[in-house]
Amino acid sequence: MFIVIRIIIVLVFFISLMLAIKRVKATSKSVLYIMAIIFSLLMITGLSILPFENSFVSFNSPESAYDYADFGKSEVLLVVEGKNSDLVIGNNDGVHNYLIIPKNKEGWKIGRGIDVKKIAQKYFGEIRVCVYQHRPTDEYFITIADTNGGYLDLSDSNNSKFSKIEKKVDSIGKTMVTYYANIPELDSAYWINITQEGDKGTVLLSPFRETEGRFS
Repeated sequence: MFIVIRIIIVLVFFISLMLAIKRVKATSKSVLYIMAIIFSLLMITGLSILPFENSFVSFNSPESAYDYADFGKSEVLLVVEGKNSDLVIGNNDGVHNYLIIPKNKEGWKIGRGIDVKKIAQKYFGEIRVCVYQHRPTDEYFITIADTNGGYLDLSDSNNSKFSKIEKKVDSIGKTMVTYYANIPELDSAYWINITQEGDKGTVLLSPFRETEGRFS
């Protein structure tokens, strides 16, 4: 509905402009028509990045807020809860989409992709670690996966609960497992213990560096 509502608003505005220009007494109206088209395109672009609904609409779940913004194109696979926002992972024809949904005491609001920033991506051997920041709430979410497939044992300095999504990859005959967690605050003291098939390493996220174990 997010895009549909904006298309309707711009169409109504554009038609109104066309009717107004038609009534204008001018020898050449082509410039006015071109200006109307350009302004309408700029308007739909602006409305696409400004969720004005957030000022008067709250959703009763992160899934419903995600469906509204995504037009229901993706299946919601997982919701990772945070204090002031939730990370929603959707599946669209095998491609995983991430959107962080802000929330307050009234409910969940519409999230914007431009508010989600990948602040770090680092490989420790075959282990990929990514950190995403939701800039309006200053919350962080982390994703961890073994790019060769397989399961990991994870623990961190926040005693976080790591959720996971499993995906069977027939081409390599393994299961790809991606782990997710919320990090309320990211500082230099934050660490993660990663155990992979009996090998253990500790990762410090700020800065990204390895302190012990097999990861290199």
